[in-house]
Amino acid sequence: MRELLSTHPLKLLSVVVCVILVIGVLNRRRKRIHIPLMLTAMGIDVGMVLYLEIRRGVVESIPQVR
Repeated sequence: MRELLSTHPLKLLSVVVCVILVIGVLNRRRKRIHIPLMLTAMGIDVGMVLYLEIRRGVVESIPQVR
Protein backbone atom coordinates (compact mmCIF):
# COMPACT_ATOMS: atom_id res chain seq x y z
CA MET A 1 0.00 0.00 0.00
CA ARG A 2 2.89 2.34 0.72
CA GLU A 3 4.03 2.05 -2.90
CA LEU A 4 0.54 2.78 -4.18
CA LEU A 5 0.21 5.97 -2.14
CA SER A 6 3.74 7.15 -2.88
CA THR A 7 3.30 6.75 -6.63
CA HIS A 8 -0.14 8.35 -6.67
CA PRO A 9 -0.12 11.55 -4.59
CA LEU A 10 -3.71 12.35 -5.60
CA LYS A 11 -4.88 9.13 -3.99
CA LEU A 12 -3.05 10.07 -0.80
CA LEU A 13 -4.64 13.51 -0.94
CA SER A 14 -8.06 11.88 -1.39
CA VAL A 15 -7.46 9.82 1.75
CA VAL A 16 -6.50 13.00 3.63
CA VAL A 17 -9.72 14.67 2.44
CA CYS A 18 -11.77 11.70 3.65
CA VAL A 19 -10.07 11.79 7.05
CA ILE A 20 -10.72 15.54 7.35
CA LEU A 21 -14.38 14.99 6.42
CA VAL A 22 -14.80 12.26 9.03
CA ILE A 23 -13.21 14.44 11.71
CA GLY A 24 -15.43 17.33 10.62
CA VAL A 25 -18.60 15.23 10.81
CA LEU A 26 -17.61 13.93 14.24
CA ASN A 27 -17.23 17.56 15.39
CA ARG A 28 -20.46 18.82 13.85
CA ARG A 29 -21.71 20.20 17.18
CA ARG A 30 -18.55 22.28 17.64
CA LYS A 31 -18.97 24.88 14.90
CA ARG A 32 -15.55 26.46 15.46
CA ILE A 33 -13.93 23.16 14.49
CA HIS A 34 -16.55 21.75 12.11
CA ILE A 35 -16.82 24.63 9.64
CA PRO A 36 -13.08 25.13 8.94
CA LEU A 37 -12.54 21.37 8.57
CA MET A 38 -15.42 20.94 6.14
CA LEU A 39 -14.44 24.01 4.10
CA THR A 40 -10.85 22.80 3.93
CA ALA A 41 -11.87 19.32 2.77
CA MET A 42 -14.25 20.72 0.16
CA GLY A 43 -11.66 23.21 -1.07
CA ILE A 44 -9.01 20.52 -1.48
CA ASP A 45 -11.52 18.26 -3.25
CA VAL A 46 -12.60 20.99 -5.69
CA GLY A 47 -8.93 21.78 -6.29
CA MET A 48 -8.24 18.14 -7.13
CA VAL A 49 -11.16 18.05 -9.57
CA LEU A 50 -9.92 21.22 -11.26
CA TYR A 51 -6.39 19.81 -11.45
CA LEU A 52 -7.61 16.54 -12.95
CA GLU A 53 -9.81 18.35 -15.46
CA ILE A 54 -7.13 20.80 -16.54
CA ARG A 55 -4.25 18.29 -16.69
CA ARG A 56 -6.05 15.15 -17.85
CA GLY A 57 -9.49 16.07 -19.16
CA VAL A 58 -11.06 13.53 -16.80
CA VAL A 59 -14.61 14.90 -16.87
CA GLU A 60 -14.82 14.50 -20.66
CA SER A 61 -13.76 10.84 -20.40
CA ILE A 62 -16.67 9.88 -18.10
CA PRO A 63 -19.25 7.80 -20.00
CA GLN A 64 -22.61 9.48 -20.48
CA VAL A 65 -25.62 7.87 -18.76
CA ARG A 66 -28.84 7.92 -20.78
